Amino acid sequence: RWLLSCALALLVALVAWILAESIRSVRRDASSAAVFDILECADGARVVTGSDGFTVLSNSKAHSILGESAPLAFFDDHAEAEFDGRVAVQRLRQAVESRLADIAEVPILARADDLEWFRVEVSPLPWGAGMNLWSIEEITARKAIDDILTQERQDLSDFLHFLPAGVYSVDVDGRFYFVNQRMADWLGRDADSLTGLRLEDTLAGTTKPQADGEWQGNVRFCDSNGREFSASV
Repeated sequence: RWLLSCALALLVALVAWILAESIRSVRRDASSAAVFDILECADGARVVTGSDGFTVLSNSKAHSILGESAPLAFFDDHAEAEFDGRVAVQRLRQAVESRLADIAEVPILARADDLEWFRVEVSPLPWGAGMNLWSIEEITARKAIDDILTQERQDLSDFLHFLPAGVYSVDVDGRFYFVNQRMADWLGRDADSLTGLRLEDTLAGTTKPQADGEWQGNVRFCDSNGREFSASV
């Protein structure tokens, strides 16, 4: 009887443990399903990784980019070193190891040997030790537009620098924020060294160009050697 009672008690305990684990499993599955629904409704690709770096949950947008790979492993395999892709991935890896949030723009070489850019953000999650939330956004088109605008600004700057006339711009405080090469040559200075310098520090006379509205007149300037010259502004 004693053995039978012990066996019965063990059986009851085992059944209770199985039921408890089943309830916890159902709760975990329900919680995971709720988190997945949230990720699926997000605008971009979202991934949750565990402390081992592997994917715990991801939405369909992330799956279309990463396939079955975890974010860090995917970008580590595909990062284009020529455009500092390895540096960007290492930065993300250090953020994960340090449990810090960070953002990096990672270039990868696509299947057709086309360069694609992704904005990758990683943030540690407050629940679950070592878990991280990844946000991934393709920014290839934006980078292309930025490159075009940068080139256009450079072309405009080159054009202004070599005009046969002095060109400068000042901010509301009267400080230079652009001086072309011809104007810099007249003042006997390097164009970059004039940035931030006050316009009135280069004037020799009492006539000062007005910063607001339209203004024109003759102004006397003084170069770095103290030589004065007149210019129509």
